Amino acid sequence: MRKFHFTFLHAVMVIMLVACGSSPSENSPPLAPEPTLHFRGVDASFASLLQDCESPILISGEEYPWQTYADAGINLVRLRVWVEPEAGYNDLADTLQKAQAIADAGMDLYIDFHYSDTWADPGKQTKPLAWQDSDFDTLNTQLYRHTLDVMNALSSANIPVKMVQLGNEISSGMLWDEGRVGANFNSNWWRLALLLKSATRAVNDSDYTDPPLIMIHTDTGGDKDASEWFFSHLVSEGVEFDIIGLSFYPWWHGSMQDLSENLSHLAANYQQAIVLAEVAYPFSLVNQDQQPNFVWQETPLNTEFAASEQGQADYIAALREVLLSLPNNKGLGMVYWAPDWISHTQEACQSSWDNLTLFDDAGHSLKALAELGQGR
Repeated sequence: MRKFHFTFLHAVMVIMLVACGSSPSENSPPLAPEPTLHFRGVDASFASLLQDCESPILISGEEYPWQTYADAGINLVRLRVWVEPEAGYNDLADTLQKAQAIADAGMDLYIDFHYSDTWADPGKQTKPLAWQDSDFDTLNTQLYRHTLDVMNALSSANIPVKMVQLGNEISSGMLWDEGRVGANFNSNWWRLALLLKSATRAVNDSDYTDPPLIMIHTDTGGDKDASEWFFSHLVSEGVEFDIIGLSFYPWWHGSMQDLSENLSHLAANYQQAIVLAEVAYPFSLVNQDQQPNFVWQETPLNTEFAASEQGQADYIAALREVLLSLPNNKGLGMVYWAPDWISHTQEACQSSWDNLTLFDDAGHSLKALAELGQGR
């Protein structure tokens, strides 16, 4: 782990240990430390699309609610980056525009490299079209150049970057098949490791004086065995990183107990801090438009919390408690995915996530946004 990253994380943990109010009097015992989540984030990658769709979430029909997040206590915003997306959303130009708005609102930026032209997740890690025919050495160079170019473009715009995620939900590797791991591809671990090392080198070679924190992200929030399998391989291959990032959606990834056991294991066995890089919970099971939803009436939520506005807020509070309970203050924070992707009357702008957002279909913020921003 690089010196800067160790220093930053060590400072965060010390602050969390000593963050408490002064004692009421000299004769009173000192108050116990009150821990807080350092990162309270949202993934607002849909912002440009929602502006083009004239989503009800826009303030006065024009302005994306960046300041609403900041006023609620959100201090970190995640943006996915695609290489050459067909529609233009999430490319470098779009990222720069959104990143500037995030900085202007006083929030920190968290970049999520997908290394694809479209969605990358455990079921698909498709190489960018321009990289499709590259041999491995060329592919490795292209990944390095793309990472460096994005970072330097952000630096040139004087936009600070707090955290960089190398690949999205790479539980089965990335840039398939060269960087694929698991099943018939277990001989590829050295390739995945080399790709990640090249991406890390690009971040460190960028024009930033203090390079951002490096996250490696999987979808194994509720799976201790899968998390151990993946991260132990990375460590054995010599991949250096600062943060273990995990997605956790209870309807896909298990119960709160599964999450707690996994995070406790990782915190006890790895030096890296932990961030829940993607979380969400329904405030309703009613579909707000004609687009089928990921979560609906028949979906097992695997939690005690109701699919209601209060249940959603309580769920966020419960996640916070799990993170704050980790030893050595390893639980740094969480990021709510697509809090803004509310329903819309236009067919092209409808949402499969409209009951999982932090805003209702009229664009009013829900209780869970304030709960997320509290941090304690």
